[in-house]
Parts: sequence; structure tokens; C-alpha cells
Amino acid sequence: DCIVSPANSFGIMDGGFDLVLSRAFQGRSADVYALTDHVQATLGTRWGGFAPAGTCTLVPLPAGVSGREGNKWGTHTLAVLPTMKEPEWVGWNRELVYNGMWSLLCEIGRWNEEAEGAGRDPGGSRCLEAKREGEKNGQERIERVVMTGLGTGTGGVSAARCGRQMVLAVKHYLQGLPEKVRW
Repeated sequence: DCIVSPANSFGIMDGGFDLVLSRAFQGRSADVYALTDHVQATLGTRWGGFAPAGTCTLVPLPAGVSGREGNKWGTHTLAVLPTMKEPEWVGWNRELVYNGMWSLLCEIGRWNEEAEGAGRDPGGSRCLEAKREGEKNGQERIERVVMTGLGTGTGGVSAARCGRQMVLAVKHYLQGLPEKVRW
């Protein structure tokens, strides 16, 4: 349903895993920059063209490359999750992966609420599981997500640290925050 791009803040999709995605979703145009143009249009509207590192923007794929008819994975949404402003080492940033993962979970939760008109379950925890009650506003739920490590390539974040931070963010997200947060 969704593939995560550990992008740069400008949405330039021309290196590493982003280049693989650009080639996979170039469509009939055979333009390797078609995905970059599409992502940058969304980032322009949402962030003025610059999505800060650690944020997440869900970008519906263009009709020609979306879903079962458009690609072999059935992907309909790209999660643009910049881990750096531009290609650089970010291993010094201890919160980048956690913040990015948290942003991804929040955006998927919000997306699914809009797609289904659902919210939190009666127990107060957040549900990422699908109820398969159809679509709302033509927006499909995101049930399956494929992602690489965040910042583990050019960024220099170790796979072990990345994994720990991703798991910790998921744990905290599923636990939820108290109603009133205080120091």
C-alpha cells in the first residue's frame, strides 16, 4: 500500500533507494524525474518546497503508476520521510530516526482515519489494523508499509541504532500518551 522514501528535504529522488523508486514509478513517460516532480509538487503545497528532516508527507501516487494496475506491488501511496536536508552524514542526530518513525505512524493513522472515518478504539490505543469497511473520499487505507532503515545509507546511522529507535517509536505510539502530559 505504501513505500517509505528516506528522502532529502527537497524531494529530489535521484539517489540510493529513492532512485530505485523513481525508476519503478516513472510510468509510461520513462522520465526518471517524473516521481521527483510529483513529490516536489506535493512538498511545495504542504511545506513550501522544503520538508524538514523527521517529518512525513504521504503522497498519493499518480494514477498511471498507482495500485495493482500501475505497479507490481499494488502501492498507492509514497511516504516521503526526509532524513536529511541534502545528502550528508546525520549519525550525530540521536532523535532523527525516532522522530521520523513517529511522524510516519501519525500520518498513517491520520490517513486511515480520513479513509474510513474511524479514530481511536474504545480502549484509547491507536489502531493501525484495517477494518476493511471500504473507502471514504476515494482514499484507500494504508495497511502494508515497506521501508528501509532511516538514515542508514549516506546518513551513517547504524542499522542497530536505527532498528532500536524505530521499534521504540512504534512501542510509544501504540502505548499512546497520557491525556495530560506534564514534566
